[in-house]
Amino acid sequence: MARSLPIALGSLLVQTYENWECILVDDGSTDSPMEVADVLRDRRIRCVRLDRNMGRGFARGVALEAARGDLVTMLDADDWMYQDRLQKQAELLHEFPDATLVDSGVAIVDTANELRGVVRRGQDDVPVLKGPFRRLGHLPVASHASCMIRAPIARQAGFDPTLPRCEDQDFLFRVLMGRRYISWGRVHYVYSGFKKLPLKEILLAYECQDRVLSRYNCQFPLMSRVQRLRVKLKTAVRKMSHCFEDERFLSLRYQRPTQEDTARFEASRKIVTNFVEQRFGLASGHTGTQDEVMTVLASGIQS
Repeated sequence: MARSLPIALGSLLVQTYENWECILVDDGSTDSPMEVADVLRDRRIRCVRLDRNMGRGFARGVALEAARGDLVTMLDADDWMYQDRLQKQAELLHEFPDATLVDSGVAIVDTANELRGVVRRGQDDVPVLKGPFRRLGHLPVASHASCMIRAPIARQAGFDPTLPRCEDQDFLFRVLMGRRYISWGRVHYVYSGFKKLPLKEILLAYECQDRVLSRYNCQFPLMSRVQRLRVKLKTAVRKMSHCFEDERFLSLRYQRPTQEDTARFEASRKIVTNFVEQRFGLASGHTGTQDEVMTVLASGIQS
C-alpha cells in the first residue's frame, strides 16, 4: 500500500473535469491518511474520520450520503484512474438520460503498478445503451468502482454494512435491476488486483456472495439457486487449487491488454506519477494495509 493514497488522490486532482467534490472516509486507520489529503490544500476534498473500523459497506455508505453531486463514483485508496475518466463518464450520462450508470474497462496492475491485464464487459471504444437489466447472474459491468452512477439511485440502493465482502455486488444488483445502463469497454480505472489473496479472504468472499444471491430466492427462484450452486463449486475448486496458484494462474483471470490499452495506461500513469512527485515529494511514502484503512473517495459531480 506504500504510495497508494497519494496516487489515488493525485489521479483525482489531474482530472480534466474539475467540477467535483471528494468525500474521503478514513475508516479507523492506524496511520494518518488525512495528513496526505492536507498536503493538497484543496477545498473540494472533505474528510470524514470514523472512530473505529466499521467495514467497507459502512464506509462507502458514509461517503455516499455525504456527497452532494448529481453523479457519484468510488475510488479506493489503493487504486487510481485515468485523467479523463470523470469527464467522459459524466458526458455519457448527460447524453443518455435513461441510463442509471456508465461502466468502463479496468486495468489490472501488480504491486509495482505495472499493467498485467484488463477487464471489460463492453466493446472497447463504443459506448452502448443496454438493458433493462432483469436477470440474476453475472453483472454486466467490469467492476463497482469503474462505474459512475446517478446519485439518487445510488442512495436508494445503499450499501449493506453487515457484509464484510461483496457489498459492492449487492449494491450493483439493486442499482441495476430493472434499469438501463451504458456499457463501455474503454479502460479508465486502475485496480491493484494482481496478487494472490489468502484463502481465508477468498472463502469469505464466496460466503458473502452466497448471502447476496440468497436474497433473490423468491424473485428468481431457479436462477438464484443455479448461481448459488456455481458459488459452491467455485469454493470447492479454490480450496483444492489455491496452493498451486502462481503468477501464470493469475494472468488467466484477465484479458490480455491491447497495444492501445498499454499506450493509454503508460500515458496516464506518467501524468499521475509526475503530479504525485511534484505535489507530495517524500509525503508519497504513505503506508497502510487494506484491513487498517478502507478509504473511500466519492466524487459528486455537479451538473
